[in-house]
Amino acid sequence: MAVFRCFTERKPGFEIETKGIVADLSGSLGIEPEYIRIFNRYDLEGIDRETYLAARHTILSEPQTD
Repeated sequence: MAVFRCFTERKPGFEIETKGIVADLSGSLGIEPEYIRIFNRYDLEGIDRETYLAARHTILSEPQTD
């Protein structure tokens, strides 16, 4: 069986967690990064391609924000 890998990232304006990490780095370490990108990675196995394609936009991500 194949392993399907899916990455998701929040759209601009919805990256609240990223802004929190930037604030923590700035406050704790005095580091002010220009930007940070957070990706969620999902590995799925034991399913067929059609099931994966159906799940990636409905279960693994939120189309409005990712």
